[in-house]
Amino acid sequence: MSKKKTIYLIPLGGLGNRYRVISTAINSGHKIILISLRTKFFPAHLSEVFELEKLNLKEIRVPGIWHDRFTTVLSRLYGLLPFVPSYGVREFSYSGIYASPHAFNYPWFSLKLINRPTNCCNLKHFNAIHLRGTDNKRAIAGNKMDDFFEYVERSEFPVYLATDSAETKHLFKEKFNDKVITTEIDLTRHGQDSFYQAIEEISVLVKANDFMGSNFSSFSKLVIKLRSF
Repeated sequence: MSKKKTIYLIPLGGLGNRYRVISTAINSGHKIILISLRTKFFPAHLSEVFELEKLNLKEIRVPGIWHDRFTTVLSRLYGLLPFVPSYGVREFSYSGIYASPHAFNYPWFSLKLINRPTNCCNLKHFNAIHLRGTDNKRAIAGNKMDDFFEYVERSEFPVYLATDSAETKHLFKEKFNDKVITTEIDLTRHGQDSFYQAIEEISVLVKANDFMGSNFSSFSKLVIKLRSF
C-alpha cells in the first residue's frame, strides 16, 4: 500500500466544480487539507456549504473576497490551466498544492450540503429543469429553448424552473402560467442571497420526479450526480 500523501487542495469555481473536486479528492485516500477561498460567485467558506466536520478534513480559511480572475492565475501558477483537454489534474503523483476547478480521476464521494430549509416547492409530485442563461454564451447556444418548452408541455406534473435568468423565468411563466413554478427572487450569478438560494434549489431539483439539465453547466451535472447517489 502506498504511503498517504498530504494534499493542500484549493477548490475553485462555482458550487458544482468545488463539490466534485472535494468529492473526488476524498476518495483518493490521501490526507486532504482544504484551503478555502471566497469569491463573488462562491461567497462562503467551504465548511459553511459542505458538511465537512465528520470527514476529518482540515479547512484553512483565507480572509477576504478574492477576484475571480485570481482563480485562473492560481490555476496557471500550479500548471493547471482551466478548460484544457486534460481537464485538470488526474492523479495525485506527489504531495503538494493543487488548485483546480476540475475533478480528479477518482470516484465521487457522496458529500452532503449543509441543510437549508426551503419553501421553493412544496408539491409532492413535480418535475424540474435547470436552464443556465446569463454568463456563458456557449451554454446559451448549446441549450435549445424549444427542447425545454417541449419538456414542460409533455410533463404530467408541474415543472420547477431553476435559472439564473429573470428573462427566462418570465418567458416560461408567460407561456405556461401555473404549470411552471419559480422562486420570486430574480437570481444573479453573484451575491450571498442568490448563492444560498441556489443551494436551496439543489435540494428541490434532487427531489423532483424527473430532471432536465443544461449543457455546459457544472450545476446541472452536480444535480444529476446527487440524484444518482
